[in-house]
Formats: sequence, structure tokens, C-alpha cells
Amino acid sequence: MLIRKARLYLRHLDQYILMKKPKLKTLIWLGVILAFLVIAYTGAYLIAPGSYVYSEEYELNAPESKVIDAVKRFKAEHPNMTVPYTTINGTPCESLVKSEGRRDGSYWYSFYFYFPIQNEVYFAITRPSENGNTTFNFVSVNKTLDLPHWKTVNKDFDSNENNRVKYQFEAILKHLKIGYTDKGNSMSLW
Repeated sequence: MLIRKARLYLRHLDQYILMKKPKLKTLIWLGVILAFLVIAYTGAYLIAPGSYVYSEEYELNAPESKVIDAVKRFKAEHPNMTVPYTTINGTPCESLVKSEGRRDGSYWYSFYFYFPIQNEVYFAITRPSENGNTTFNFVSVNKTLDLPHWKTVNKDFDSNENNRVKYQFEAILKHLKIGYTDKGNSMSLW
């Protein structure tokens, strides 16, 4: 009698396991697919093309020449936003203003903005976009006038700090009086 009950129990257990196998198999496949997506998304940063992968991208509704003129006019009207002389690891060096502009053969036009109250330097770049507008990228922040201690936007800051520096940068864009659209981080899925 005991053996018969054990056999009956084992038969029911086998049927239960057989019924659960498809569900288990489905769960395993879902887990594999999810793991692949997570690895692919995070790995994309490692192989992403371009120099400024993490930068916050804005589309300005004007040709690049007008945007450059607007930034120069803004800096002339707000001289405190011009970066003063800096140091590199404690050694005095020229102002970053001299390195603004487009270097020979470069695709990017560089700008530096200084926020004296926070003692922060913001690095941004522009380039013409395909539709005749301008792509303006907010790239990084240096938290002192001693270089190089750059922190990359959308990478090296926590969420609150990242939002704070982007908000301050967008205040500059508003002063340019050129319509713009925040296109986000070029590596973002949404």
C-alpha cells in the first residue's frame, strides 16, 4: 500500500514537472533576452561612435553662424560669464577663451562659459545640422578654475546634479533668444 502511494505520488509529481517545464523554459528565455538587452544597451556606450557620446544635445532653430554670433553677443553683454585665467594642476595657463572657436579642420566650434557664483566652467560645442539648423551640445563641467577636472554631463553626475547643470546651461540658451529643442542624450532610448 505504501509503495503504491509512493508510485502514485511520483506519477503526479512527474506530470506536475512536465506541466511546469514550458513555463520554466519561457522564463529562462525571457531572462536571457532581458540580459542581452541590458548588456547591449550598457555596452553601446563602449562602442558608440563620436567624440561627445554622453553630451546633452539641443537643436537650435538657426544656422550655426547666427548661433555663434548670438553666443559672442551674450558673452559681450555678460562679461562675468567669460572664463578668467585658469591653471592646469596649479600651474598658470592661458584663458580658455583663446581656445574657443573652430580649430583647423575641426567639425566642432567650441565655447566655454563661466558661472562665478558656483565657480564652474561649462564646455559646449556647436555644429551645423542637416536641416540648416544648429546642433548645440553641452559636454562637460569643470568645478574649479584648476584644469583638468572635467565631469561629463549625463555620465559623471548623479541625477540631481546633472539636472542642475543642465538647467543652468538652458538658461544660457534662453538668453540667446533662439528657439531650441532639447533632444536629450544621443545615447538615450527615450
